[in-house]
Amino acid sequence: MKRAIVAFSFGLRKGGPCDSNIALARAIGKFPKGIMVVAQREIAALLKSKPALVIRKHRIQGKYLDSDEVAAQAADFLRKKKISEAIVVAHPFLHIIKCKQLMQKGGFAVTVPDIGKIPFDKESEQWWSRSAFNFLVYAVLQKLTGRRGH
Repeated sequence: MKRAIVAFSFGLRKGGPCDSNIALARAIGKFPKGIMVVAQREIAALLKSKPALVIRKHRIQGKYLDSDEVAAQAADFLRKKKISEAIVVAHPFLHIIKCKQLMQKGGFAVTVPDIGKIPFDKESEQWWSRSAFNFLVYAVLQKLTGRRGH
């Protein structure tokens, strides 16, 4: 079974990387060398080795790059590369559940590794990624209204 890491970012700072993405990139650095990596741009910028694919923007101009779009682009790329297993790296509080489901929906066997504690970033520009409480509120709002991102 061919496998690849799919890394979903969490939070955003305009002045530099946020704490969550630094920790997620660090976790990816602990995997054995040679595993293909597909990463959202905020994490890709922090990795020592260049990922096979960097997901930078939504395919529809002006649309917010959310986890659904990251998963869709990753799935398209991985299918072309004949990859059948996705090792999902994402924030472990609720976000990982969604990212895992998205990759399973894309037809992949999914592994969720124990990457340890990943912090929230109190200085993130995205209010929902500043604390567990904020992210829980955001998740409820998403379910109720369907609104995502900015």
